[in-house]
Amino acid sequence: MLLVPLVLAGCSTRPYETKSPKVALPPLSEEAAALLPLGRYDYDPRPRAVSVCYNSLYNEPAQVMERVQELCPGDGELERVEEEFFWTECSFLLSTRATFLCVPGPPPPQKYQ
Repeated sequence: MLLVPLVLAGCSTRPYETKSPKVALPPLSEEAAALLPLGRYDYDPRPRAVSVCYNSLYNEPAQVMERVQELCPGDGELERVEEEFFWTECSFLLSTRATFLCVPGPPPPQKYQ
């Protein structure tokens, strides 16, 4: 009986990215549309859904937000869209999926021409 908690303790409990559900995305702004088509630096200004798996027993809200901010480029704006517990693609230990709308921030300066 003591072996099960030890085995589970070895699993990572850091929030991780997962497949996002279908989310209604806002239209692309005129400034962002001017950056398309994508160039060689692959900065994508289009809004997107970003989802992470976590568990409130293991993860503080700050950990979840830190991971989501890593996935949203250029210090973009984040808005929580939904949270699901059932029928997600998350693991048993991190069974909650939180989905955010990410509107990317300004593009990084181009270092190479």
